[in-house]
Amino acid sequence: MTETTAYQICLPDIEAFLPGLANIIDAEYTPDTFSETEEAFEVAGKERAEWVLQGKCGVAATVVLEKYEGYLFVTVEGAGPAFQKAKEYLWKHYISQGGNPDKQEKP
Repeated sequence: MTETTAYQICLPDIEAFLPGLANIIDAEYTPDTFSETEEAFEVAGKERAEWVLQGKCGVAATVVLEKYEGYLFVTVEGAGPAFQKAKEYLWKHYISQGGNPDKQEKP
């Protein structure tokens, strides 16, 4: 049995790169699905919610939505090559969005 691990990263926006992440973890994703979920979350006035993108390879990405938080916490869980690629993909987007490499765990 393969042991799974988790990697969490904080991002200001994720919609633009969700199709690529879905491809890496072999998940089905329709563009704008997350944005629609985020809008529904705001309209509902909830304090907190989670949105999950489940890959067929055993890797999952969970996004935490919080009412008073402008950033999104994304956690990928799994093992193997797809998990490593997903971590590296998230890291690349963290840096491209102006993230401080000294404040975030590297993959």
